[in-house]
Amino acid sequence: MTPIAHRGRGFVAALAVLLGAALATQLVMVAVDGAGSIGDVGVLAFVAASLMGCALLVVRAVRIPTERATWLCLAGMVGSHVVAATLWSFGFSQERLSPADAAWGAGYVLGFVGVVLYLRHRVGDAYGALWLEVVGITTYLAAIATALLLAPIVDEGYSTATAALNILFPCASAGFWSIVLAAGSMSGRKPQRQDLLLTGGLVVLCAGDALFVLSLTGWFGGADALVGVGWTLSMLLIAASAWSPPSAAGAIRVGGWWEVAPTITWMATGGIVLFVGRFTPIPLIAEVLALAAILVAAVRTVLVTRDVRSLVVHRRQALTDDLTGLPNRRALAQHLELLTRDGGAGGRTAALLIADLDGFKELNDALGHAAGDALLVEVGRRLAQVRGAWALRLGGDEFAALVEAPHDPAEVARRMLDALSRPVTIEEVSVAVAASIGIARFPEDATTSGELLRRADVAMYDAKRRRTGVARYAPQRDGYTRTRLTLAADLQRAVGDPAAAGLWVAFQPQVRMDTREIVGAEALVRWNHPEHGPVSPAELLPLAERTGTLSRLTDWVVDEAVAAAAAWHAAGHRARVSVNVSALTLIDAGLPERIMATLDRHRVAPDVLVVEVTEDAVMSDPQRCCEVLDRLAARGVGISVDDFGTGHSSLAQLRRIGAGELKIDRSFVVGMTGDRFDHEVVAAVAGLGRRLGMRLVAEGVENDEAFAALAEIGCDLAQGYGIARPMDRAALSELMAGPPTPLRAAA
Repeated sequence: MTPIAHRGRGFVAALAVLLGAALATQLVMVAVDGAGSIGDVGVLAFVAASLMGCALLVVRAVRIPTERATWLCLAGMVGSHVVAATLWSFGFSQERLSPADAAWGAGYVLGFVGVVLYLRHRVGDAYGALWLEVVGITTYLAAIATALLLAPIVDEGYSTATAALNILFPCASAGFWSIVLAAGSMSGRKPQRQDLLLTGGLVVLCAGDALFVLSLTGWFGGADALVGVGWTLSMLLIAASAWSPPSAAGAIRVGGWWEVAPTITWMATGGIVLFVGRFTPIPLIAEVLALAAILVAAVRTVLVTRDVRSLVVHRRQALTDDLTGLPNRRALAQHLELLTRDGGAGGRTAALLIADLDGFKELNDALGHAAGDALLVEVGRRLAQVRGAWALRLGGDEFAALVEAPHDPAEVARRMLDALSRPVTIEEVSVAVAASIGIARFPEDATTSGELLRRADVAMYDAKRRRTGVARYAPQRDGYTRTRLTLAADLQRAVGDPAAAGLWVAFQPQVRMDTREIVGAEALVRWNHPEHGPVSPAELLPLAERTGTLSRLTDWVVDEAVAAAAAWHAAGHRARVSVNVSALTLIDAGLPERIMATLDRHRVAPDVLVVEVTEDAVMSDPQRCCEVLDRLAARGVGISVDDFGTGHSSLAQLRRIGAGELKIDRSFVVGMTGDRFDHEVVAAVAGLGRRLGMRLVAEGVENDEAFAALAEIGCDLAQGYGIARPMDRAALSELMAGPPTPLRAAA
């Protein structure tokens, strides 16, 4: 602590001690002289205490710029009380309005402003009628008090104006403390020390004012000393509230007694006073105040109705997703805070499910944002109908569901997948929707809202990685998911600068069965992450789909493959190059133009490039995929059906693709020498391809026996580890320059 700060804290402590000493002095004087009158020592103690309380408030105002106006106004109220009490005690006329009354009035105006500013810091602008609440409470209390007390005070020799003004003071201080308590109730937070101290100070001030007014009626003996003690104590409590830890802000709740109670109270009070006035003479000012209470109640009704309506609309908007109409992430956060606030000690159990749509980003890029929004709306509608799930949208293509007993989270997750499994028709295109769902349970897996969200997200990534559809959080797989999150961010940056980030393209040669000459190569993307090492294609490609980088990654691979073909052709090697294209990239209508632009830039003929597609990729959207393939084929680009025999397409669909090459899946080739069924499947596929006039490529050639069997069946080309593993462009160029010998040894 700096010396200056230390001296400042010591000064405040000294003032507080002196203020307490002044209060103690007054209490001693009351005990010695009685409560009826206040002597010179008592007056000096009151003035000293009030000045020190005012100084404490001013110092606090200087130290807290954000609440400076609040504490300065309350300091002004305390200072005005000092001036008024001093003038009153030194003989200014008590029967007529005097400067003392003006000082008291100014003090209550400053106190009104200070209390309203204090509450604005706690509830914000959500309740703009705070000032009206104080006015309304003051008015309806004054209507009752003047009806009861004005005549007795006037009978004691005081003017009507003086009596009415002094009656108004305790009514105003009652309005101050009651609205502080009401605002705390409306915000739904527990009373805090600063609120309690300020309320206590205002209550004591109200009691002192009320006791003073009652003493004016002559109904009982004077109580000047006791009133002085009350006022001093109120100054002490208000100053203490300023130096207490600031109370937390709260949000006005919708629905509660406070919305109607003040209006009913004020209107009832005004009506009763006016009704009584028809049968019993009451002062005119009481009738005027009663009418004012009714008018203030009417104004309050208008303002509160407007504020509540606006608050309800804003709250609904803040907690609702604009697109789907489901609750949003903010609504989930609020609910989880309530669910987990006891850390599971209350025995309440629940589960959080996070669902992520597979391949949505690529589909959104291909079909457009309007189609993507339509898909999200339909997904939200379906999830909202799943029994046992409180469905929400977290943002993008992420949804969530909160499941509580007696529903089983795993069963609810299966219902969600079933609801999404039906194809969605968007712009006359049937789109298959798939999702990965992660489950985290409270309190078994997490006891806080933030950790529950994170672990449900971990489980979702685990389900996506293992392609299981649903996965429950498992601690042993948490580390892998953290790595995956890092890879997702790194991949987005890597596509912008592939070489620096470790992305490269490997080429696996394809050889003719009769001469073993290299006549082609398949381009395969690889990623050597600078920190995590090699990332397998089984992880890389789904990650690219997830992060929305698959389209740019495909364009880069095509560019690298065409550049390699151009280099080979320049060296005299006429070899084709093949590139795999995923389903989501294949429905991109701009793909043919980008491919042709790449071929033109490298000055390579279109027939040098072969686009490989799988059966399932075409089946995801046959019409759109076939349109893209037709446009590529019409410009001379080769089309190859990859992994033939593992998909679900019909022969008619195969004919519709218009491919010139058929690749036999390695799952059949690897076992064909030892399994008759696999051998017959390969022979049947080869026979079909020959009859359709297609070039046959066998994948997964691991040994000489398989190579010989494929040659006998009539395959044209072969590729596999038995021939050569994938390699970089330079290594393959060197291999092409050598003699057409068996390649396995060279590899």
